[in-house]
Amino acid sequence: MMQTPVDDNPIRQKILLLLKKSDGMTVEALSGHLDITPMGVRQHLASLERKDLVMHNAVRQGVGRPGFIYMLSDRAERSFPKSYEKLALDILQGIETREGRDRVDELFNWRKEKILARKKDVISNGRPLSEKIRVMSELLEAEGYIADMSEDGQSYVLRQYNCPISAISKDYPEACKYELEMYKELLGQGIERTHCISNGSNMCEYRFPKA
Repeated sequence: MMQTPVDDNPIRQKILLLLKKSDGMTVEALSGHLDITPMGVRQHLASLERKDLVMHNAVRQGVGRPGFIYMLSDRAERSFPKSYEKLALDILQGIETREGRDRVDELFNWRKEKILARKKDVISNGRPLSEKIRVMSELLEAEGYIADMSEDGQSYVLRQYNCPISAISKDYPEACKYELEMYKELLGQGIERTHCISNGSNMCEYRFPKA
């Protein structure tokens, strides 16, 4: 089964699966596999294109107007399940078994420093705190997080509603530890994490005092 984003229409689900198994298909080929008319296929493809799940390229097919080959978009490709989390967990468990938990801690610290160096180029010290947090929220969105920024009383609030490494951080809280350290180095030592997905919350919430 696919992960989001998906289309809940069963015919369009079949189209996505057929395209996943191929290097691209024409309307006519899809029509034959699905046993529906080419017109019906085009309507479903148009819906999938509007959702940025399908794209097409023009191809020459002899004399006359070019035909079109339909294929999955990058967004649709990312919606299919991947086993990256299991691979990462297997690697971390192997490191822990062979070299100890301290070595795992060092690895997460190294990851923090790498991310920190990259983000420091964008979040300069000359910005006001509210602007830094806004930029951080935008960076998180660009990396696949669902994030937003708001104000609450004496604090700015940054919320992350998903965590790409939540399955890892449940076994290795070092991931959360160094994320908080990264925020402190970028945005100030007064930051407090009040909710965490790894602890069962529906979001990670960070509060930044205004003064």
